[in-house]
Amino acid sequence: MTPLYKWQEECLGTWKNCGYRGIAEVTTGAGKTLMAVRGSLMLDEEMNNNLSVYVVVPKVALKKQWKEALAKNKVKDIEIWSSVRRKKGKYTILTINTARDVLPLLVEKDFMEKRHVLLILDEVHHYGSPANSHIFDFMDSSHFCSPLYHSLGLSATTKVRTLKGVLIPRVGDVFFRYSLSDALSDGIVNDFLVFNVAVHFIEEERLIYDVLSRDILISFGKVYSAYPILKKINATLFDVLDFLRKKGEEEMALNLETLIRERRDLIIRADTRIKAVIGIIQYTEGKTIVFTERIDQVDALSAKLKDLGIKTLRYHGEMDSKAKEESLGAFKEGRCRILICCKALDEGLDVPDADIAIIMSTTATELQRIQRIGRVIRKSKDKLPSSLYYIHVPESVEDDEYLNFLTREERIIVDIEYRNDEFLDSLYIDEMVSFLKASDFSNLSKEKIERLKFLLKGGCLRIERFLSINGLEYLLAKDRKSEFIKLFLLMKKTLKKTREESAEKKLSAVLIEEHSP
Repeated sequence: MTPLYKWQEECLGTWKNCGYRGIAEVTTGAGKTLMAVRGSLMLDEEMNNNLSVYVVVPKVALKKQWKEALAKNKVKDIEIWSSVRRKKGKYTILTINTARDVLPLLVEKDFMEKRHVLLILDEVHHYGSPANSHIFDFMDSSHFCSPLYHSLGLSATTKVRTLKGVLIPRVGDVFFRYSLSDALSDGIVNDFLVFNVAVHFIEEERLIYDVLSRDILISFGKVYSAYPILKKINATLFDVLDFLRKKGEEEMALNLETLIRERRDLIIRADTRIKAVIGIIQYTEGKTIVFTERIDQVDALSAKLKDLGIKTLRYHGEMDSKAKEESLGAFKEGRCRILICCKALDEGLDVPDADIAIIMSTTATELQRIQRIGRVIRKSKDKLPSSLYYIHVPESVEDDEYLNFLTREERIIVDIEYRNDEFLDSLYIDEMVSFLKASDFSNLSKEKIERLKFLLKGGCLRIERFLSINGLEYLLAKDRKSEFIKLFLLMKKTLKKTREESAEKKLSAVLIEEHSP
């Protein structure tokens, strides 16, 4: 069997000490599925093989992944419960929609037969809603037996409103936390660079944004004037809207909600976003996932790239299961390097060999941000550091940094401006100018000069610019055709020679000055 990481062993040890109940908060890509599978085997052995295991997942696509993970660990008697096949195994995998109705009855029967039960709750943050929490109805049964009940909730974050009121009483406390920073420090996930790409409103968008922002301030002013307590306690938007509706202020709540939604839509649909994404795709290589917030953005970007002769795959919730499977299969097999999705890849789906994530339009939740970067930082053999490109509008309420819970000491974070169809980075521009001054391209043909201009313009978006000469030479030995590797190797060697010559001149000048009569 695959050996466990140290954190996985520690997590399982703590889970055992907590009576085999509780929630593990583990960053995406660190191996929480394997940890849960091994935990179930450990518990089954301790209970003398008298254990029924139920794996509850939020999406249909995850059922297959869990079955594969269980089978890899030599688990037998695995059943996927569905509307077509209603069969229970020692391990039974269900979606949350099915589990709401079925799971309480199955668990109750286990208790009646004096069998121990383990619930593995994938993406447990989903299960605190009024509808989804019905999976725990067996706890209200007269047959419920606490010593027979065990649980393991899994999530990349436990920052959900229902944690204390619903999840902890039914699943258990958060007994273990393993963050993205931890996984990076331990080398468990792939290293990555973040490019914060600032795009800007066109004039018409800027005017509309200012009007909406003014109206939102006026609307909040009316709310706080009527209910000062909301400002005093620094209530969140969700709390404000919930409070207003409970007070019967539906019109006030609807007006505020509508204004904020319109402003968010304006930010998400900023005209320059698609242009910036197209530019990034043209200047980069490798398997790329583009994350959007709207299905129409998926379609619009796909159409524009098609016009440029760039093939793409789409993946979103309105596609049928077969079409989504075909897209993901073609992406995994390398038949197409660009996958454009809308939220559907946010949770669970394993795309282990993606190299680049482009966040065309972002979500406000930390959970979805971690899950999205998790799609491209899974470890695989000989994988280079991943690249994350975060498109944002700095003159709006949108965050300036995507992973603002990571410090700049922990990551290389590059700030890039996108203006007039060009990507600008002052540090890179200085290096490029120095390189051009020290080089002689007079013998290059017109075609090669144009190609050089293209490579130099896109160079600020490439991770190779941060590699050493030795690192670039290593890459070139593996990929002799890469124009960007050749360019950066030439730049690094030229700039190194220029600095050395400059240092020699300075030293000589000092010596001459000191020894001159």
